[in-house]
Amino acid sequence: MYPTRRVEWPIWRTSHRVTHLSPPAWRGHDEWPRATIARQGELEEEVDELFSRDDLATTHSVLVVQGGRVLVERYGGVQEFFDRPAEPFSSTSRFISQSLAKSVLHMILGTLVDERRLDPAQPAPVPEWSDLGDPRREIRIADMLAMRDGLDFARTTRSAGTATSSRCSWRRGERHGGLRGRRPLAHEPGTCFNYSSGTTNLLSRIVADCVGYGDDYVSYLQDRLFVPSACAAPSPCSIPRQLDRSSWLHATAQDFARFGLLYLRGGEWTAAD
Repeated sequence: MYPTRRVEWPIWRTSHRVTHLSPPAWRGHDEWPRATIARQGELEEEVDELFSRDDLATTHSVLVVQGGRVLVERYGGVQEFFDRPAEPFSSTSRFISQSLAKSVLHMILGTLVDERRLDPAQPAPVPEWSDLGDPRREIRIADMLAMRDGLDFARTTRSAGTATSSRCSWRRGERHGGLRGRRPLAHEPGTCFNYSSGTTNLLSRIVADCVGYGDDYVSYLQDRLFVPSACAAPSPCSIPRQLDRSSWLHATAQDFARFGLLYLRGGEWTAAD
């Protein structure tokens, strides 16, 4: 945890968006266009090392995109399953996002801000904090987005009593996120950075309270993010009844690259999206 001053929203502004980029080089679910660069051989040698060097962690996928075109796409190793034989990793394999899912959730929160259904400067609408004397009423959505909510969360599930990353199933009408909402304050809101998956999952519950739980949540993700950016549907086991948006999104390497490109474009895929 790192003490810091309270960060005022917005951390970025619309004027900072990258507006000079041309539309993506493809549309829909067609094959990504390919390209090479002058130093293509050197690039591919670097990628080769990611798969061959013993002193590096295991690499299953590398995808390099420049200007909306794929320069290198490489896969290695096999994906283990409980119910069928292992399969080689490929362009259709679903990879677990780990904390990349946090960035996906933040983008979804941005759409709700654009729709004026949420305001980052407003107090976070968490029912467990609604009592007039509760100091957590001072926590803003912006504080949570910046991981400066001040809640007494530990980063991983290894810390007994403050675990934040365990999966929970939120079926329609169920609010299991209340377990996280009951965490006390450890610091004044907005003053101390503390990376926490529990905070992200509270934000996910705020999203669900706006758009609906279960299939309604999935439909919103599809309509506002996955379809406009031409991403394939997420793995069925990762979304419909499980709204843990800190770590548990399954998608292809190309879809994760689309998320990155969408961020590069300031959240705009085309002028119409």
